[in-house]
Amino acid sequence: MTHPQTRAARKERADFFGPHRGTLTASAPARLDVMGGISDYSGSMVLQYPLHRSTTVSVALRSDRVFRVASTDTSSTGVHREIEVRLPARFSYASLKRMFNKESRWASYAIGCAAALIKEKGVACYGADIWIDSTIPSGRGVSASAALEVAVMSGLCKALNVRLKDKELPLLCQFVENRIVGAPCGVMDQTVCYLGKANTLLPILCQPQTVFEPLPVPNGINFVGIDTGVTHAVSGDAYGSVRAAAFMGYEIIRRSIRKSRPYGGYLANITPSVFDSKYLSLLPRHLTGRDFLDQYRSTVDRETVVRRSRTYAVKAATAHPIYEHQRVILFKHYLESLERCRPSQADRKRMLNQVGELMYQSHVAYTQVGLGHERADEIVEMARRYGESRGIYGARITGGGSGGTVCLLTAGRNGLKSAREIAARLPGRSNVFTRSADGARWRP
Repeated sequence: MTHPQTRAARKERADFFGPHRGTLTASAPARLDVMGGISDYSGSMVLQYPLHRSTTVSVALRSDRVFRVASTDTSSTGVHREIEVRLPARFSYASLKRMFNKESRWASYAIGCAAALIKEKGVACYGADIWIDSTIPSGRGVSASAALEVAVMSGLCKALNVRLKDKELPLLCQFVENRIVGAPCGVMDQTVCYLGKANTLLPILCQPQTVFEPLPVPNGINFVGIDTGVTHAVSGDAYGSVRAAAFMGYEIIRRSIRKSRPYGGYLANITPSVFDSKYLSLLPRHLTGRDFLDQYRSTVDRETVVRRSRTYAVKAATAHPIYEHQRVILFKHYLESLERCRPSQADRKRMLNQVGELMYQSHVAYTQVGLGHERADEIVEMARRYGESRGIYGARITGGGSGGTVCLLTAGRNGLKSAREIAARLPGRSNVFTRSADGARWRP
């Protein structure tokens, strides 16, 4: 996709819609996962930072049940991608998924939004032309897919005069990604892309979606994203396997105490002390899908499938959201104290080191569950070596892991300079994300 402001993109967009056709434009930002990440599907608190990179869509309604989606491919300058799908009056999500192959799957995020409005909300939507512009790199762990869903859903709702509650729209976008695209994501990405505020962290308790007041980033502190250059996907096998393993662990715990929905259905509600004393010894380090299914038959998770031929790291995947939830709560407390208490310089550095240590612990945990990557480890190790003296206090892999983007906690201009130096030492050209922006916006 090209930058929305380039002359070529404007001409392509005008040609796509034709003359004298009214359009509505909506946009949504990328996000940087500061803390929480993959624990969202287990009910953890997460802290998310909206980025300045964004996806912008233009929408014009049609009346012939045709949905036409177009964009420009970033991998080949000027290469235009376009797909046209006719939705019958009656369709199933399974039949909709079959309309897309590997090459056209990108369009299912947009057309899926229309399909969800039709089937879940009873909206009379008889077709649309949708043009996509984006400055968000795909597959880099900064929620390009969620930004696209939120932008398209916002634009369609405005064009169709559909009113959804603030929390309802992100949940519907998550539904699109889970049921139509086929990616077993939680709801944190769509929520921050829609509700995020510039220069703040959005705290979300994912049970399923309690949103707290945005947390201002303390003065002089920056969260910087460094692109590893390694593509990742939430729809990939590694992410799905870790999620399945976490729910396998929950099922073992559930059966051991003979309750239908213990801890409200969320691993994150188990405290570390209770987990360590009561449940840790019940969980095998590794368990084959065959052995699990023979004994337990299934999990409570609708978005993943336990495969008989696969071996799962059950203990690590189950433990991760329990410990991560506590790390996020502490992280949030320290940042609130930095903002509210105005500590001395020495106390400020001490608190920043404690915050940074929580990030380093989270990074190690990603490796333990099987979602680490050597390039991310390289960036985190450089951050450690730079350290406090050069303005860097912490770092962790983000989002679905397995590459993507690393988040750094930096202080002052020296920290920003150091982050850019680290990015420059990586092979190739890495994206560096430093600026923030508000959540979804629309305009006629």
